[in-house]
Amino acid sequence: MRVGEFWQVVAAADEHARDHGTTPAEGLRAQLAPLPTGAVRRFHRHVERFAARAATSELSAAALLLDGDSDDGFLDLCTWLVSRGRETYAAVLADPDRLADVQDLDDQLEHAEEWSYVAEEVLDGRDADLGDEPDLGPGAEPLTDEQVAALPSRFPRLWARYGRGVDDEPPAGPAVRAVPVAEASARPGPAAGTVPDLTMAPRRRMTISPFGVPDGSTVPGVRFEQPPEDADIEYLRARGVRAAWLESTCWDRAHRGLDWLVDLAPLVLVVTARGTVPHLPAEALTHVQRLSVHPTQRLSAPLDPSTLTSLRGLAAARRHLDGPLTALTRLEALTLEQAPIPSLEEVAGLPHLRDLTLWLDRAAAEEPFSFAGADRLPALRQLAVMECAIGPLEGVQRLASLERLLLSARHPRRFDVPVDLAPLAQLPRLCDVRIVTNAPCVNADVLDALPALDAAVVGKLEVRR
Repeated sequence: MRVGEFWQVVAAADEHARDHGTTPAEGLRAQLAPLPTGAVRRFHRHVERFAARAATSELSAAALLLDGDSDDGFLDLCTWLVSRGRETYAAVLADPDRLADVQDLDDQLEHAEEWSYVAEEVLDGRDADLGDEPDLGPGAEPLTDEQVAALPSRFPRLWARYGRGVDDEPPAGPAVRAVPVAEASARPGPAAGTVPDLTMAPRRRMTISPFGVPDGSTVPGVRFEQPPEDADIEYLRARGVRAAWLESTCWDRAHRGLDWLVDLAPLVLVVTARGTVPHLPAEALTHVQRLSVHPTQRLSAPLDPSTLTSLRGLAAARRHLDGPLTALTRLEALTLEQAPIPSLEEVAGLPHLRDLTLWLDRAAAEEPFSFAGADRLPALRQLAVMECAIGPLEGVQRLASLERLLLSARHPRRFDVPVDLAPLAQLPRLCDVRIVTNAPCVNADVLDALPALDAAVVGKLEVRR
């Protein structure tokens, strides 16, 4: 994996996480899972090297305002910077004061460590290791007292926004006016620069930031540090907030319910809380177009698909849903974790489904995947089946609109039966094929006849145009 390919994977992981409402780590896992073991190792080495290069004295000085003198915090910052992609990486290293424009930076940094371990976890699942670790050098030099004292003038925007570091008091140096958060949020800046809005409820910090809606537009969304009150919801409605990110901070012993969601009427709902999420009112789900529930999340009660009448994008575990998925008649994109059936029958009958990702559970992954039900998915363009057993491709030709196909074997080291590619010959729109297996393939010549094909990787066979 070359440097350019590395940054392409990073960008694709970020896009996947945003499109599916998952964590950055889940987005990266989806990109690394189909790659060969050697490529995953090289990806990890690139992460280590670029994170080490980011550990400059300039970024170390800026990090002092964000997280004091924590070594772990600085390491997370360097890793997070790599995960943001090539352009952001270069821009922040050139001017670390740009970190003041990043929304929810503290929350984003919490995901950095998990993101850094994804490659190792993928390799662990294949009984492989990271190999020899590169020599990353000594890292950034500690800051002198003079450098600490100069932080306000060195990073004026960071100081204006955070105004903290080693001490709560400003260090000695040129006078810099600390800008109140409410004033800072009113300043023009890039869309990614939204900061916590405290103008309505100073004791209840609410972070407002854009959330993507399936039609390609964005709506303001909210994350709470404390359970909201009626005044908070009225303020959010006045601001046009129609998305909510549910964490454990949305309720406590005195505020166990989530009835306030009904008044917010969200279009986007993301659930990543720790512990068990209280009951989600059915009235609050009628407008939701995009719903994302972390696969490890526990709900106090599963969701009835028949109440999700507006849903167009869904990412959840199968156990989060109590009822047939065919009730989701408007669904366009689906990521289904812990899928119990090694076939398309679970989702067959969804007329508008275009993008489907299935992560099979352990029992289903032991049976060859079947394309039964393909004839009832007329709009499907992208299909990814992860952790599956590669079986015959017979039936895939019924996915007449299919453009991209990814099958990733749960046991890529196990020598399976040969993969017959003949059914692919009837898919004129197919442009990308990835089948991760150690089994050989037969009838590979059909790939040459596919008019739209750009790339195909089937076991050790690779075709690119």
